[in-house]
Amino acid sequence: MWYKTGTINLVANNATVTGTGTAWADAKFGVMPGMILLAPDNKLYEVKQVNSNTSLTLNSNYAGSTANGQSYAIITTYEGDISQFSARFAAMLTFFQGSRNDTVSWFTGSGDMTFTKDDGTTLTVPTLAKIQSDYISLTKTAKQTMQSELSTAGVLSAKGPAGYAPDTGKAAIGWNRENGLGVTDIYNHRGTGSGGWKFWGSSNSNPVPQEMASIDLNGTMILKGGLKIGTPLSRDFGGSGTASGAVSNYTTNEVAWTEDEWKDSVLKSNYIGSTRILGGWRTFITARHRSGLSDGVNYSLTLCDDGMVASNYNSIKLIKQIPTGWLDPVTLWHSGNLPTPLKPGDFGIGGGAALFGGNIDDNTIPSGNYYVSSSATGTKPQAVYGHMSVSRESSGGISARQIWTANNGDTLWVRCYINNTWSTWKSTWNSGNLPNPISVGNYGLGGTTPITMPDPNNVGQNMFFSFLKNTTNAPSTEPWAGITGGFDGASRWQLGWAMGGTKNNLQTRVRAPTGVWSTWANLWHSTNTTVDANGFLKSASPIARLSSNPEKMPDEYLDGFTLSGLAAVNGEAAGVTAERVSVGVYKVTGSLGFALEGWNIEVPQDVNGNRLCFVATEAAEDGTITVKVSKRRFDIDTAAIVAGEPMDIPEGRWIDLRLEMPPVEEVQSEPEPESHEGEMASE
Repeated sequence: MWYKTGTINLVANNATVTGTGTAWADAKFGVMPGMILLAPDNKLYEVKQVNSNTSLTLNSNYAGSTANGQSYAIITTYEGDISQFSARFAAMLTFFQGSRNDTVSWFTGSGDMTFTKDDGTTLTVPTLAKIQSDYISLTKTAKQTMQSELSTAGVLSAKGPAGYAPDTGKAAIGWNRENGLGVTDIYNHRGTGSGGWKFWGSSNSNPVPQEMASIDLNGTMILKGGLKIGTPLSRDFGGSGTASGAVSNYTTNEVAWTEDEWKDSVLKSNYIGSTRILGGWRTFITARHRSGLSDGVNYSLTLCDDGMVASNYNSIKLIKQIPTGWLDPVTLWHSGNLPTPLKPGDFGIGGGAALFGGNIDDNTIPSGNYYVSSSATGTKPQAVYGHMSVSRESSGGISARQIWTANNGDTLWVRCYINNTWSTWKSTWNSGNLPNPISVGNYGLGGTTPITMPDPNNVGQNMFFSFLKNTTNAPSTEPWAGITGGFDGASRWQLGWAMGGTKNNLQTRVRAPTGVWSTWANLWHSTNTTVDANGFLKSASPIARLSSNPEKMPDEYLDGFTLSGLAAVNGEAAGVTAERVSVGVYKVTGSLGFALEGWNIEVPQDVNGNRLCFVATEAAEDGTITVKVSKRRFDIDTAAIVAGEPMDIPEGRWIDLRLEMPPVEEVQSEPEPESHEGEMASE
């Protein structure tokens, strides 16, 4: 025979076998040392020792792979095995003897009894004697005790003797306890507990018992769902006599209402209750004029607490309704949110200023208005009678302000207390001590548009000015903006910038004390001058700096210039480019040719003023300029320097070319003038 109950777990190269749902230690199943195990690797192993119902040890290590939850088989008997049969038969006799003993104990014992089942689990059951003691006696005169649920298909009735009372901690239901009255009695003996009665209910959809009502031993009844009375209470019993005029407990609303939804609801009647308004709980009492009557006139008054869960009285307010609608709510002042109300005259408020004749303690003087005596000590800006206003965060707080004015003066002095330090007293400006202050925009200050000067020859004040387009005596017909000033009212100067374009054009002039103005003079700067290849400053116009290798030029080569081919060009020469045709031959395109007036070419020189190369140029009708560079050669016949062999422009040096560019129309915009009447002074 084989034992195959349960599954086994084995570990490779390990002799221990672990079982699940097995009973190897139970002798009646015949699993003993020397038995043969057929393992998952289809090999046979000898059982060395049975450790427990779920553990045994093999004579040799398991040779297969680790496996869990595997089926197996153990040979327990085979034909002719008398010793195995004897062992199992003895185990079975022991098992049956134990079962007989358990049965006898169940019949003769008391209380509960625990059995061990074949799978090793236990079962606890009451003995026969306990079952007999727990059943309900059918003798009608006997006292009945139940400790479990009682179900009956018929009518269950009982009648206790007169004056019957249950034992302590128990209850009884009977009839006619008081002889002859025919009363049904429900009796609770609370013993040492709180006692009382509770009524429960449930349903198919909600089987969990729910408490519906309760009555305590004082006779107080609590109904969970509220009490509905068919007939309204009379006025003698605290009612109104009519259902529509009664004072109602407001139905708790778990969904947050809006303010308007709540107001529409409390219009209906007199209410006492609570609800959620926009997520916060509010308690309220509402009294309505002629509540419950439809006379078309709505008057009501509601007292409510918006902070129901707060531990203070700071959210109590009144809301009143009149026929045209609800008035805005008002907050009620009380000792909780206004513990120390001011009276007229306190701290100089609502009456005369408080006279202050002692020491002024800057750190403790409370907020208020004070009339300060000249003899008062402490910090004040003037040693005279004066008026002081104090505003502070709190007594000794980190923020405070003081305002002072002398009794016979009109200058205000102010100071503040910040970061535990008082600032110095500072006087404020007024028309008395600053009769003619400058405002934003005066003389062109602080604004975006300066003062327009119709005639530049007028002296004017020191200010920012503008000349409109085509203004007489301006530097040109363009609009201008600038600054004017002077030594005095006669010796003046003007500096102007041309407006409406991107060209940097600055001009200046001065006025003699006799009233004669000089001519306008141009100011030279980086955009109307250039430094040539030899370091000399020259008037700038469209300039191209021609080189043989821009990558090996010094940094100043591109100062104010942009690389275009082999040439660096300034802004006025935008579009010009240069290329190398052959050794010493360069072609420059994009212009109309050389400048029609003034200088047009500058050749690099050494420190002694000697030119480093011989340069010849040709200009085509389309403006293309060909530059030919050669070595310098002295011609004996002409005694002159002439062109020698072609060469490239010396490394690190350039040739300046002053060009003529196609005309470009520049759109100019004229700024809108601002009116500043009264700000110009004529000469």
